Amino acid sequence: MPRKKKRKEKLLFWKKIKNPELKHLAEHIGKITDNTSWKDFLDVALALTCAGAGWLAGENLGIKDMKIKAGMALSGAIAYRLATSANLIAGASGTALLGAYGLIDVWNPLTGWLVESSKEFGKISSEWQKEYEKFKEEHGIPKEIAPYPYPFKPFRPYIKVG
Repeated sequence: MPRKKKRKEKLLFWKKIKNPELKHLAEHIGKITDNTSWKDFLDVALALTCAGAGWLAGENLGIKDMKIKAGMALSGAIAYRLATSANLIAGASGTALLGAYGLIDVWNPLTGWLVESSKEFGKISSEWQKEYEKFKEEHGIPKEIAPYPYPFKPFRPYIKVG
């Protein structure tokens, strides 16, 4: 009867390393990957993305100095950490910096809301003005005596300089 050879179990890659320094480094990397969650990896990836956005913002501004671009990249990563913090003021400042770098679209929704609200206010104000003019005609009030109220047609004073 032929003898069966015993198969050796395959060792993990860090256990095969003979160099003690590399073995020590591989053990640390193994421990780090075992103790880190997927949220931590995602957090690092998003911070690196924000750092890239800071670098690209420097490129778009035409900055040639590498130190300034590196500072902008670092501040992009810091802005991400601020934006995700629980502190309201820190979150607002981080969000504003990310918006200034162009990573998140902050300004268009704000200005879009202002434009839309001013258009709606203009429509409502014109309807109220028509109702007010109709009210004046019904009650016989001359147009010169009671103009449309102040909040809807603002008074712009004339200031003489010099």
